[in-house]
Amino acid sequence: MTSFLFITTTREPLSDPSRTGRLLSSISRALRLSQGGHRVTVIVVDQGHDSPALPSIHRNLDVKIISAPLLSLSAARNLALKSISDLGYEYPGDFDVVGFPDDDCAYDVGMLDALSSAAEAGGICIFTHGSESDPTPNRALFAHKSLPNVIRLVSSNVMFFSSHELGTGDRFDEDLGLGSIQGSAEDIDFVTRIWLKRRAPIVHSLYRVFHPRKPGRQGRYYKGNMAYYRHYSRVIAPLKRLLLRHYAVGIALLLLRQIAPSTLVQAWFQEPRRR
Repeated sequence: MTSFLFITTTREPLSDPSRTGRLLSSISRALRLSQGGHRVTVIVVDQGHDSPALPSIHRNLDVKIISAPLLSLSAARNLALKSISDLGYEYPGDFDVVGFPDDDCAYDVGMLDALSSAAEAGGICIFTHGSESDPTPNRALFAHKSLPNVIRLVSSNVMFFSSHELGTGDRFDEDLGLGSIQGSAEDIDFVTRIWLKRRAPIVHSLYRVFHPRKPGRQGRYYKGNMAYYRHYSRVIAPLKRLLLRHYAVGIALLLLRQIAPSTLVQAWFQEPRRR
């Protein structure tokens, strides 16, 4: 039997079936169909609601709700980590695996059993993103064995940690992540710090974490990623190449922004003449 702790944050009503309700339903189903008799605790940081209410339909989950003002993603997760003992648990003693799903994620049916098996190796377990409309996992992730290759593909949604590797003082950098100064990279920063401190083994799984695609948001990740690469390229040599690549992409985007509008305007005025 494996004991799981999942920490998620939301700004939407807890009953929303497309957000926290979807996540809890998928975990509840995975637990109901698992083979190991696992225990699952979910801490939900509910932001911006005075009186959170959660439908009592997930009776096989131990769900705890923390009410909070609007926070950044990293700050909300840190609040949950700091509140574990206040909620009546011992950390890490009461848990074997810790994960940080988004509130609109959903888990594969075999996820908990896969995590239970991976927990025996300790360290960090990396899954892959998936889509309900695409039944084939992205297997490109599983070819990478070293951290500098893995970090380009990880997200906090798909990372799970052995609680014995995740120390009681490990926290997300609150200058990184959605709602913060940099806006992203809190996940790769978090996993890198743990890896550098403990050289924890990285285990890959063929299961998926379903997460809605949000087209058009890739640009917001550059600022946080650049901050991450600048910091860690001093201690992880392969990151220097990624830093240079991001500089090149950033410069190309700036040039495109400057050139494209004037080109489009010129074409607009020239079009009638060609006719």
